[in-house]
Amino acid sequence: MQDEKKTKKQLISELAEIRRQCALLEKPDPDRYGAEAALRENDEKFRNIAETAVDAIILANRDGDIIFWNKSAQRIFAYSEEEILGKPLTVLMPDQYRDDHRRGMQRLASTGESKYFGRITEMQGLRKDGSVFPIELSVSMWKTDQGMFFSGIIRDITKRKKLESELEIMATTDKLTQAFNRTKFYKVIKNEFERARRYGHPLSLVMFDIDHFKRINDTYGHSVGDYVLQTLTRIVSENLREVDYLIRWGGEEFNIITPDTDMKRAEVLADRIRKAVESYRFDQAGTLTISLGVAQFMADDNEDTFVKRADDAMYLAKKKGRNRIEVCA
Repeated sequence: MQDEKKTKKQLISELAEIRRQCALLEKPDPDRYGAEAALRENDEKFRNIAETAVDAIILANRDGDIIFWNKSAQRIFAYSEEEILGKPLTVLMPDQYRDDHRRGMQRLASTGESKYFGRITEMQGLRKDGSVFPIELSVSMWKTDQGMFFSGIIRDITKRKKLESELEIMATTDKLTQAFNRTKFYKVIKNEFERARRYGHPLSLVMFDIDHFKRINDTYGHSVGDYVLQTLTRIVSENLREVDYLIRWGGEEFNIITPDTDMKRAEVLADRIRKAVESYRFDQAGTLTISLGVAQFMADDNEDTFVKRADDAMYLAKKKGRNRIEVCA
């Protein structure tokens, strides 16, 4: 991980040094060393810097053809120097980037400007075996009497992205049930509110909890209670769409965020879940039921009012006898 912690300033500094060394390759000092001696010395300096770099260093000519390829580029992309020299940079890009690259080269030729210069960009690279992986890319350009050249530093950030994903999962997932937690709820609901308001799409919330759950813990112990919560999560998840979010709200209470779903369809979903739970026989605990409340998003809702309306409907279901659904009008 240490190699992935360089700052943007450090990366740009490295790139500046590479550019300087490349420029020296094109402009030897004949008065001091003689043209050939200076060229050999500067070539050796540049290669020492490039070949010991952890990141891929790639040079290309104005046509976008690769003219230099260091050892880290070979390690990251799996092409040998012999295989890659003279090939277009597009062989290192997934299809979705290639048209943009060609347009960028045309724009660069006419204006001398590129959106990638002077910044670090996250995108994807393409290995020799066809696998796609995340990279950080820093690009620069320089001109000599022989034309325009490009240099790029590429870092494989696969490990970092994997760690970030794992940390995100840990931060937004309930440890016992593997449903999402409240942190995830507030992240998702903010985005869904924006979508609902912008595009006028319906959005509903289903809240439910287990009827008489305290009896299960008191009668069979907390280990059976934990099993019930885990199994219930699986049953509910099997009845949801990929776009729905199951949230453990606390204890035996859960929320389901249902994007693009109006009240009527959310009620149908709630009843399907209710029946699936009611018909399942839990080990030791036997059969159990849930009570559910449904609310549809209103333009003046915030997170608290939206949840409260679903919560009020759920408690009305409990008051009316449990194992039923109530909706918030």
